Amino acid sequence: MLENFKDYYRTNSSGVYALFLKNNGDLSIFEASIQNTIKTKMKYGLLYIGKASNLSDRIEHCHLKKARVSALRRTIAQLLNMDFIIVSGKNGLEENNENTITQWLIENTYFKIYETPDKISAERLESELIEKYQPPFNKKGCSEHF
Repeated sequence: MLENFKDYYRTNSSGVYALFLKNNGDLSIFEASIQNTIKTKMKYGLLYIGKASNLSDRIEHCHLKKARVSALRRTIAQLLNMDFIIVSGKNGLEENNENTITQWLIENTYFKIYETPDKISAERLESELIEKYQPPFNKKGCSEHF
């Protein structure tokens, strides 16, 4: 199924997105034990699967911006032992930590997408893919990785 995903492009469609580690992606931002777990659990370079009612909005404005609106970023922050602060009533990060995560994502990962006809289809596909691949940065639907 992952072979049907396309390289990320701007779209307002609903769908499922996948975050992959680049071939030369660097995991050294994480402690050695976490690096080993990621490498062991990661299949096909897949780090995370998510769904969105608007793929571009979710990827560009959530995952590449702020932890308070991104489970992916919160997971990365936890793995890096970053301290959370309350921002607009939700867990957020200090600006320098947000920047660290953004820079790491841009330099070491890439997104692929699969458009779906509606949000329900995206939810169903996301669940199936998480169950099948158990990406290391997904918490929902996965056995404990770390």
